[in-house]
Order: sequence, then C-alpha cells, then structure tokens
Amino acid sequence: MTTGSILRQEHSYRRGLVLGLTLSEIMVLVLFILLLLLTALLEKKAEEQETLAARLQEAEAQRAQVLAEVRRLGGVDAFDDLFTELALLREENTVLQQENAALGERAAASTRNEATIERLSREVEGMTEKLAEVQARDAEAQADLARLRDANADLERRNAALGEGQATAAEESRATIERLSQEIALLQGMAEKLAEVQARAQAQNAETQAEVARLAKLADEAGALRRERDALTHEVAAQSDTIAELTRGPPAYAGTLERLRGALGDEGTARVVEAAAMLLDARPGPADPERLREEIVNLEALTRTRNDLASRVERLTAQIEGQGKGVEWPSCWFDGQGRIEYLYDVALQGDGLVVRPTNLPHRARDRAALPALALAVGRAESPERFLRATRPLYDWSVENDCRFFVRVHDGTGPAQKRLYQNRLRTVEAHFYKLLVSDGAF
Repeated sequence: MTTGSILRQEHSYRRGLVLGLTLSEIMVLVLFILLLLLTALLEKKAEEQETLAARLQEAEAQRAQVLAEVRRLGGVDAFDDLFTELALLREENTVLQQENAALGERAAASTRNEATIERLSREVEGMTEKLAEVQARDAEAQADLARLRDANADLERRNAALGEGQATAAEESRATIERLSQEIALLQGMAEKLAEVQARAQAQNAETQAEVARLAKLADEAGALRRERDALTHEVAAQSDTIAELTRGPPAYAGTLERLRGALGDEGTARVVEAAAMLLDARPGPADPERLREEIVNLEALTRTRNDLASRVERLTAQIEGQGKGVEWPSCWFDGQGRIEYLYDVALQGDGLVVRPTNLPHRARDRAALPALALAVGRAESPERFLRATRPLYDWSVENDCRFFVRVHDGTGPAQKRLYQNRLRTVEAHFYKLLVSDGAF
C-alpha cells in the first residue's frame, strides 16, 4: 500500500465521520435503539394481555356466582335482576373481548415487528462483520498516518529551525529600517524647523534693521533735544527774575505759572516765560493779559508735546543702549519729570469693563484732541464694545509710535480667575497697563 493511497483512504474515511462515528457505527446504534423500542412495546402488550385475561377470569367467576345465586333463590324477580346484571356483564365482556381482539392485533403486529427485528439483527450482524473489516483497515491506516505524522513533524521542526533564523534576520532588518526611518523623519523635522527658524530670523532681522534705523533717527532727535535741554538749563538762571516778576503780578499769572511748574518743571516754565517775553517784545503797544494768558497756555501745550517726545526718545534710547530689544513702545504721555501719565482707569468686573478718565487737568486740551471714546463713563461694557470703542485710540498711538498706559483695577471675585485673565487680555490688546492692587477705583 503506497503513501498516496493511504492518504486518499484517510480523506475518504474522514468524510464518513459524523460526530466522531462512522456511518456503519451509526446504523448499528440505530438498529440497537429500534430493538430496545420493540422490546418495550412487546413487554407492554404482554402486560395488557395478562390484565385482560385476569379481568375475563374475574367476569367468569362473577357469572358463576350469579348463576349459583339464581339457582338458590329460584325467584322470578330475583332472576330478572340477576338477568339484568348478567346482561351488563355480557356487555362488559363484549368490551373486554374487543379490547382483547385489539390486543391480539397488536400482538400480531408485534410478531411482525419481531420478524423485522430478526431480519435487522441479521443485517446488523453482517454490517458488524464489515465494520470489523473496516476497523482493521482503519487501524492499518492509523498506523500509516502516525508514521506520516512523525515524518511531517520532523520536517516541520527542520522548517521551524530554518524559519527562526530567517525570522531573526528579518526582524533585525525591520528594526534597522524602522530606526533609520525614524532618524530620517527626525532629520527632516529638524531641517523643517531649521528652515522655519532661519525664515523667522531673517524676518526678525529685517524688522530689527528697520527698527534700528528708526531708533537711530530718534536717537539723533534725542541728542538734539538733550542739547536744547542743556541750553534751557543755562537760561533758567537768566529768566528767574522774569518768573519772579510774573509771580508778583496778577493772580491769573501766578496760577498759570504754578500750573506750568507742576506740569513742566522749572526748565519748561523758564522756556515758556522766555517765549512769552519774546512775544511781548515783538508785539507793539501795551500787552493784553488775556491774549498773553492764551499764548502761554498754547506754549504750555507745545512744551508738553515736546516733553512727551523727549521722554519717548529717552525710553527708546535706553532700550537700545541697555537691553538692545526695542520691543516696547514708550508712553504717549509723560509729565515734566519724564514719568508716565495714564489715560484711563479701567476696572475689570464680572459684568464687563468700566472705564473712567484719569484726573489730569493739564491734559484737557490733549485729551480733547484724541479720538472720541464712544463709551459711557462708569458703566460696565462688554469686551467686544470696549475693543471697538478703543480701536481709534490704538490706531492714533500706532501712528505716533507710542502706546497709551492705563491703570487696571481688579473687580472680579476669587473664583473668577479665568474671567479676570480674559478681561486683562482685552485691555492689553490696545493699551499698556499698570496693575493696581489697592482696590480703589
């Protein structure tokens, strides 16, 4: 028997398996079950026949007793009763005979079933013999299959040993490729970041060069202003008599000079007085006090503007010389000593932002010259309305290379930190800020 034929026999044999049993084994099992069923039916029929026979015997005994009783009594009435009872017994006997006939038919059927069972038994014996032959062949096939499985297992072990070596090499190759891919991706990312940084650096370099050029121009202007300030310092002593004379003059002059000293300092006041004296010398006829006061106020505004510009230049120059950044803009308003003057007080509250102008009387004309603020003073406004209303002020500061400063007061609750940060960013969009922690507003 060749190996190929054994394998073919194995496949054909497997197709006859149902739930682990061969077709012949299943047929034997079915016949055995049928034999058990027929045996149970025959036993049941025999029991029924025995029961009917016992009932017949009992009926015959009762009839005999009735006849004996009739002979003993010899009466007609009693005989009629006994006859009636006998008729009933006959009817019952008829029923029993019918049942007995039915049982006989069932017994005949059982006899036929016994013949069928005998025939099936003979067939089962023949199939059992065939099954024995098939089992013998199956044993031989199983032995051949075991030998083939051993050979196949040996072959699989050899293939597994070879595959492990190939798998190890393939795994190492995949790991190397993956590592190289990661390194390439990392290098590409670094190259992209480097290009981005270079582009950003070039843009910042261009912006820095433009800013340096602008600041250099402002530095030149600052030098000129410094020289002018030095000249004014030397002129203060020469103008002290004129200042004293104006102070001793009408009360209106004295009040104006006090405001000048508070806003411009001694140097700025001396410059204004000098300009006023020059105007008086150049004007024919007597001096008009109202006209003089108006011109002094105009000179006061011009001097404040000059001081603001000088303070901006000094701030920018300090940034260039000190930090070298130049990323912050100077304040649009400074006092005579170069200190920042704040445009508004802004309160950050849960229902919005409240804006109130700062108390700077000497800035009334400057404030009036600014774009109008379309906000109700002292009333909470939404962040969107605040940004729309303050946009013209921001544009004005951008055009004049400066930024307005505001004082910020925190009016939010302890649990409104995120809201406070959002409100603060809204203010920072258009203004520089000073955080006030005293809580007064």
